[in-house]
Amino acid sequence: MIDYLETAKNEMIDNFIDQFKTYNSIYHYTSTNSFKAILDNRNIWMTDYLHLNDSSEIKNGLDIFKSCLDKYSKTSFYKYILKTDYQRSLINLFPTFIYRTFVFSFSEIKDSKTQWSEYGDNYKGISIGFDTKKIFYNLMGREYKVELVNNNKISGYNEKLLFGKIIYNENIKKKIFEEYFEKIIPITESIKASTGKNQEFEGIFTDIFCLMIKIFPLFKNERFQDENEYRLIVQCPYREMMKTIAKVNEIKYRIDNGILVPYFDYYIDDLYNYITDVVVGPKYDDKLPEITIKEYCESLGIANVKIEKSSIPIN
Repeated sequence: MIDYLETAKNEMIDNFIDQFKTYNSIYHYTSTNSFKAILDNRNIWMTDYLHLNDSSEIKNGLDIFKSCLDKYSKTSFYKYILKTDYQRSLINLFPTFIYRTFVFSFSEIKDSKTQWSEYGDNYKGISIGFDTKKIFYNLMGREYKVELVNNNKISGYNEKLLFGKIIYNENIKKKIFEEYFEKIIPITESIKASTGKNQEFEGIFTDIFCLMIKIFPLFKNERFQDENEYRLIVQCPYREMMKTIAKVNEIKYRIDNGILVPYFDYYIDDLYNYITDVVVGPKYDDKLPEITIKEYCESLGIANVKIEKSSIPIN
């Protein structure tokens, strides 16, 4: 059963990611200070999922998960979940109590008025272009270390970066869950029929739920679809009841719109190989930005990067 779960999980993630990969550049909007820090240190700043601009997106994936699972209300598996305190409390918790998630966001749109306003330092920042194909084939799946601290004992394991295009369409979200449940639920029922016991259900449900939580950060409300967003995602388990704290790196904090925002620096040794072009914001206060930024990039060894000024008219 565990082998089948793993196979179904891998098929789901592969099919899910494969649907939305493209081979164009995608863009990260940021301030000039952050742009320089990213390039100087070859670090990307991955922001705590709880501090993103859509507070409803965390609940969005969970609600769809629950509605799809409700279709199997007559199965032994479903009935076991509802009558077990552990499962009932788990399914009603926000996903972030089980996994802590950090994301680095991109947009397909390299020169967007909305993006400059929201993320580009009020039109004065920079949009960094990244090669989507290189991220998909070279960076997605790259391993990072997760440390577990339990009763003052430290252990660890490797996790993998996840990368994908945000899904805004509610029907596509439902289809992803429904196709997975269609494979898994009949197997759980065959276990009950052959053994007459439910003892494996708890572990199976936990595995399913943890997989879904990995997918949730790639769901977003339809009203944000104009952002055309992609995300690079890092996750680590956070199990408060087990008194286990996991970390992927030392958490840092920055001030954003007057509040402290948790993030961590993810180091990418070959970061410069992913950069394709740089767009300068419409209010960037430099008479010769193309020359200055190109000179700066070349000083770091980043060659053949196209530098251009935004064409967005600002009054």
